Amino acid sequence: MSFKIFYYIIGMIIIFREISHLINLKQHSYDAFDFLMWFRRKKEEWGYKPEWRDYTPEIKEFAKPLMVWAVIIFSWLLLGLATFNWMVIVLYFVIVVPILKAWYKKIETRESYMIHTLVAKLILIGTILFMIINSFHLHISLQQFIFGG
Repeated sequence: MSFKIFYYIIGMIIIFREISHLINLKQHSYDAFDFLMWFRRKKEEWGYKPEWRDYTPEIKEFAKPLMVWAVIIFSWLLLGLATFNWMVIVLYFVIVVPILKAWYKKIETRESYMIHTLVAKLILIGTILFMIINSFHLHISLQQFIFGG
């Protein structure tokens, strides 16, 4: 199996997992919001970001799968820099990530966290779907489209 096929199969797995979270978005985002608020409270109370050793067993149980999944997605995106769609990944990191990060810092309610999560997941799903379709069918060179040539 070629790298390209293996890479995009992993992309499809990421899409299916993100869709499964969208199906139960309210519960997932409310739990994650509670973790975010705990993290912010401890950071303000202690004067530093809580480290892994500071987490309670319940928080560790909740946070570990999130951290593992974030590493998987980040690694997949970094590997994307070695594909035909490398410009999509660059644009994702240069445009989308800073906007989502700035928005994330302003989240104060469960509902706003849920909307942020919904938008972030839909953007990620759309990005991966575009990469797959572009790689196998469209063959749009974003480098040429953006920079000419």
